[in-house]
Amino acid sequence: MFLDLLTELTGRRRWVERSGGSSHIAPHLLRDFPTAKMVYLTRNGADTARSMSRHASYQLVQLRVEFNLRYGIDPLRPEPGRPVPDEVAPYLPDRLTADSLRERGNEVGRFVSLCAFFTGQADQAFADSPPEHLLRMRYEDLVADPVTELGRLGRFLEFGGWRSWVDRVAGRIRPLLGSARGG
Repeated sequence: MFLDLLTELTGRRRWVERSGGSSHIAPHLLRDFPTAKMVYLTRNGADTARSMSRHASYQLVQLRVEFNLRYGIDPLRPEPGRPVPDEVAPYLPDRLTADSLRERGNEVGRFVSLCAFFTGQADQAFADSPPEHLLRMRYEDLVADPVTELGRLGRFLEFGGWRSWVDRVAGRIRPLLGSARGG
C-alpha cells in the first residue's frame, strides 16, 4: 500500500523498491505480493561482505547475530539482571558508539557468514514460493555490460522508452574499486 501511495503521489505508473536488506523479508514479500515483479540482484560473496561491513545497519545485525550465537545474548536487548560477558559489555545500548561499530566493520570476515545467511534466506524463499515474475541479475554482469543488463531490466519492468532510459543511465554504472571485477 505504501508503494502504491508513493506511485499515486508522484504521478508515476510504478514504484521500484530496491534494498540489499530485503533478503530476510523475502518470504513475506513473495507471499504478500504474489503478482509483483521481482528482481533478484546478486553479487559475489566477498564483495557483498565487504560492502555490508561498511554499513551501520549490517554492523548492528552482525553484532546481534554473533553474540546471540556465541552467548545467547542480544547486546541491544540485554535481559535485566543477567550478567553479560566482558566482550559484550562495550556493545550494550548505553555504551555502544558509532566508532566501536565502525571498528567491528573493519573485520570483513565477520560479514561473510552473514552474507551467506541472507543469500540462503532469499534463495530458499524463491524456491518455496516461486514468484510469477522473476528476473535474476548478477551485479558482475551489470558492471561488465550495463547496456544489455539494463535493457533486460527495462523490458522486464515494462519501462516505456526503456531504450532511451538505458542510454541515459548506462554510463553511470562503474565497478567499485576493490571489488572482484573492479580492481
